[in-house]
Amino acid sequence: MQVITPAKAKKGKSHLPRILELVSIVQREPHLKPDQLAKRLKVDVRTFYRDIRMLNASGYGVDFNRTRQQYETFGKQYLPGAELTPDEAVALLILARHRAATGGLLAEPASRALTKIRSTLPAALRRQIDPLENHIRIAVPASEIPTAERELERKMYRAMAEARELRCAYQSPSSRHADMEKSFRFRPYELLFMNRAWYVVGYHSKHRNIRTMKLSRFTDA
Repeated sequence: MQVITPAKAKKGKSHLPRILELVSIVQREPHLKPDQLAKRLKVDVRTFYRDIRMLNASGYGVDFNRTRQQYETFGKQYLPGAELTPDEAVALLILARHRAATGGLLAEPASRALTKIRSTLPAALRRQIDPLENHIRIAVPASEIPTAERELERKMYRAMAEARELRCAYQSPSSRHADMEKSFRFRPYELLFMNRAWYVVGYHSKHRNIRTMKLSRFTDA
């Protein structure tokens, strides 16, 4: 296993936007030749080929189709580019940045999405939105789920994705003892943030109806 030193990590990180931009350009304009692609990326042809080898080694392949006389991507799938207006691009970037910064559910995917969205935007569009993005901020009460609740959050999320029930225990505010709420089956439908706390909306087998229940009060799932 290769050990990444701080110096190497920093250098590798600086390559990422260019690597993603390379994939994006190949998808949009596969007819471009190596020297044209290198010019777009502001590197020499030797560096361009090194980036190609790096992509192929990681499973994100870019290869030249001699029959079609163009570059093609293969292996792992990429998010296709979208024709976004400046307002749409700013909205997506700000929302993804906010979700990535707050932690909890979907924070890591939001961070990856932020990098991908940036990489697929044409240079001209990026020049338009950069001044706007830095002057818009979302300020809402902290919504991060405490560390102790994150595993429960993941269980609820997986259950929703798989449309299945969980065997749960819940400490209601009116209960004087932890064992007053017996085990019940619960099918979660939605994770909801309101009033500075996370809730789960789902079907409660004991009450035979849909309930909105505070995530922090679940004692088992």
